[in-house]
Amino acid sequence: MAGKSITPPTYTGYNVNGTYTVPTASGVVKVIYTPKTMTVTMTPVDGNGNVISDLAVTTYTNMAGGTIINTYPTYAGYQLKTTGSVTVPISDNSTYNIQVTYLKQATINVTGTSSATYTGDVQAPILANYKLTLPDGRTYTLSASDITAIDAKGQVTNAIDSGAYSVGLTSSALAAIQTQLANNYVITAASPTATFTINKKSWYGDNWYWSKTL
Repeated sequence: MAGKSITPPTYTGYNVNGTYTVPTASGVVKVIYTPKTMTVTMTPVDGNGNVISDLAVTTYTNMAGGTIINTYPTYAGYQLKTTGSVTVPISDNSTYNIQVTYLKQATINVTGTSSATYTGDVQAPILANYKLTLPDGRTYTLSASDITAIDAKGQVTNAIDSGAYSVGLTSSALAAIQTQLANNYVITAASPTATFTINKKSWYGDNWYWSKTL
């Protein structure tokens, strides 16, 4: 029997490394097994599991079962949502696909304009004059608490004095919209382009005109 070739037992997902024979003396034959390799693909999907056809599939060849993957491809205009690691299974299969979730980056902006006359009190932009279109093309229904006046320094402000103000989204509105779009987009507010103007109040007398800015 010594020197006779041995056929080691087989196990799912493993290759036998080397050849083995019966030893000339009694003892244990140590058989070395190595994980089989396979082709691993990473397919970009959105938060609903739908394939993002605009993004290329990444392919890795000869990747051994048991390999831990914790880095993923990056794509311009998309943010990686998948976190953690994936372990390539030890298997007899020749291919393995990993779905990696990405969110499309998008900016949103309120559009429109309105005006009012100075009263000395806080005034709000006229809600009906403003519109917000979401990245998926839908129109978002704005409420009074969704928009706010912004001063020349880019700070949220109470619109009292006469002059021009920008109009943008409140932080709570931005958060609510992000929640609504969480499966497909990661959004940021663009620099505001919508406007709200408080005009100077004018007083007329019989023979005089006075325009005062407060």
